[in-house]
Amino acid sequence: MLEKYKFKKNLELRYSDFDMMGHVNNAMYLTYFEYIRILYTTEICQWNIKETGLVVANATIDFRSSIVRSSNPIIYIRCNRLGNKSFGFEYLISEENNSEIIYATGFTTMVTLNVKTNETMRLPDIYREKIKNYDHV
Repeated sequence: MLEKYKFKKNLELRYSDFDMMGHVNNAMYLTYFEYIRILYTTEICQWNIKETGLVVANATIDFRSSIVRSSNPIIYIRCNRLGNKSFGFEYLISEENNSEIIYATGFTTMVTLNVKTNETMRLPDIYREKIKNYDHV
């Protein structure tokens, strides 16, 4: 399952990520998705957020196992769909050195936005090509 993901990062868990039950609060998963998404668009696409904005149009998360204080999670991301004005990201969070422990999977639909007009716009070809070349979408 992990072989389809090329882009990954270790997650550093913070004290504030945890709830009273001792596991990562469910709301943090969207923050983790945002973290890896920013790194992907910055490192892979060299995205200029001042010209072309990105907004989340849809997000889904499937929780599979609790992340606890002793966990060493890794988060993975890949583009799984390219449309005209939108594209999709697929996420997976697993335990470091144990791909059998999957904490969560998820998806977001991203929509490109003209920052000056605040209207949706066609995904610029420069980003489309970088994503295609990296994730072979």
